[in-house]
Amino acid sequence: MKTFIYTISFVAVLAATILYLFVPHIAPFVFSVGIIGIIITRLRSPYMGNDFRVKRLYSMQNMATIVYIGVAYFMFIQSSIWVVLLLVAAIVETVVVLRMPKDITK
Repeated sequence: MKTFIYTISFVAVLAATILYLFVPHIAPFVFSVGIIGIIITRLRSPYMGNDFRVKRLYSMQNMATIVYIGVAYFMFIQSSIWVVLLLVAAIVETVVVLRMPKDITK
């Protein structure tokens, strides 16, 4: 169930990013709904292990989530800074996904 909510939330974020080009007054709401889903999913699945590297990656992922909140704010005020912030968050997410071990239960 968590992966389903997580996937739907990221699809909403992607849809809102594309939707901003055509309907900029609706896109922040769709983006915010997606971000709320991501926040709920990440809060419900914290890392409880002892591996320092994985803890660091999880904290980087949480920082990217905070940046997503900033993206939503700048989308609402119709500022173009949201594009840069979204790029930063996407780069951080990509780094975390590529560096995260396949089996976290080590």
